[in-house]
Amino acid sequence: MLNQKERSDNQKLLIASNIAIIPLLTSFGGVDASLIQLYATSLLGLQESEIGFVIGLPSLVIPLQMAGIYFVKRWGSKHTLIIGFALLFCLLPLMLIVPVVYAKNTTLGLAFFCITILFMNIVHNATKGVAFQPIIRESTLPHERGWFFGKMRLTVHGFNLLFFAILSVTLGKKVALQDYAYIVVLLMMYCLFAGFITYQIKFSETSQSTYTTSHLLFDDIREIFANQKYRLLITILTLCFLSSLPLFVTYLAIGLQLNANYISQLITLNIAGTLTGIAIWGRLIDRIGFMRTIYIIVLMLATVGVLWLFVQP
Repeated sequence: MLNQKERSDNQKLLIASNIAIIPLLTSFGGVDASLIQLYATSLLGLQESEIGFVIGLPSLVIPLQMAGIYFVKRWGSKHTLIIGFALLFCLLPLMLIVPVVYAKNTTLGLAFFCITILFMNIVHNATKGVAFQPIIRESTLPHERGWFFGKMRLTVHGFNLLFFAILSVTLGKKVALQDYAYIVVLLMMYCLFAGFITYQIKFSETSQSTYTTSHLLFDDIREIFANQKYRLLITILTLCFLSSLPLFVTYLAIGLQLNANYISQLITLNIAGTLTGIAIWGRLIDRIGFMRTIYIIVLMLATVGVLWLFVQP
């Protein structure tokens, strides 16, 4: 069990190690997939159906997240996280090779693109998607966990706001390969930074269940899938993932024919609204309760969503 100072230090390190996690996730289809949509429209010139197929692929590998439980038991949370950042560091440069392959053979290039995205999502799901939770649980007390997540969300969304604000003033009509090369280098540097920060986190691996049995990975998978609640959770997670990825950037680029810098400006405004929402909805939850706030949000989304029907090319 960590003392108060160790928990406080860990919380700072956890926030630092997640500071650029959203740009990283959007580069291979996570969150709103904004970077990968800019990449697909500007560098590859893919059609809407092809982009939708690519960003829907990660939902297929969500069940592989259970492999992360096996890795955490084998290697511990810290080592699993570091390995995850190291693998993404190695996979990110492949995004610069995809346009070269696609220019020579569109079918082969699209297949190579899909395989790259799948591997990056598998790495994320099987490492960071699992290994952060035990560290966060040990580094926070129940009564401070909400505030910690609030600070982390504000920090990572704040960096995301800065990231897309810079893109909005530096990008031209389209994202050039050179522009994306700078982004890839930045994300690779972040992976190195995050891995180094994670190494400094104090975490008692003995506080979690250690892997002492002779079970193999497939035995673990069979055992986990036998749990009805886990199967339900995976189903809900997959449906939520698919329903939360509208082709917003693709719609702006192909439908409204907007330039890359204008699209980045709209993404920046969207992130600014998210930052404001974190504070507003958090206050409302404290005052009127979680479920009432969810009802209000769903009603507002349904009302505002209809307005997109009037924004035609």
